[in-house]
Amino acid sequence: GTNGRAKTCFSLFNIPQANFSVLTGGVNHVNFWRLRGRVLTSHRGFFGKKAHVQPVLCGAVIRSHFVCGTSSGHLLVFDQITRTVSRSVKAHSKAINAMNERDTDCGHFLLTGSKDGVVKIWNHNLICQKAFDNNPITYVPYVETKPNEARGLLEKWCEYADVMVI
Repeated sequence: GTNGRAKTCFSLFNIPQANFSVLTGGVNHVNFWRLRGRVLTSHRGFFGKKAHVQPVLCGAVIRSHFVCGTSSGHLLVFDQITRTVSRSVKAHSKAINAMNERDTDCGHFLLTGSKDGVVKIWNHNLICQKAFDNNPITYVPYVETKPNEARGLLEKWCEYADVMVI
C-alpha cells in the first residue's frame, strides 16, 4: 500500500502498438494502463525472478517490447501478456534516466543515457552497438534525436560503424 499517499511516478510513455495504452513507472512499481471507451484501468507489472524491485526511471517501446531503465543501470524488458520482466540487461554502471527509440532504414535502435555519463546505442535485441563516454559529464539528463536527424546519424553510424555525433 501507499499509506494514503500517491506513488511517485518517474516515467510515462505511450505504447500504441500493444494491448495497453500507457505504461507508468516509479518508485518500485510499474503499471500498465488500458483505455476502453472512457474507462482507464491499471494493471500492475511484476518484476518476477529476473529482476529486483527497484525504481523505474524511464521507458520506451522497441518493436513490441516494453523496455524500462532502472536506478541500478539495468534495462528491463516486460512481457506484454504476463506484465512480468522477461529479460534483464546490465546496461550502465549507474541509473538509466534517459531513453529514446528510433526506427531507421538500417534498423530499430534504442538510445540510453545514464548518470554514468555514457550514451549507448542498442539494437532491437538489446545488444549494445556503440557507447559514447561523455566524461567529464557525469549525468545525461535527456536523450533525444529529431526523426530526420536520428535517421541520418544512425544511418551514417551504420555505414561507418565508428563515427557518430550525438
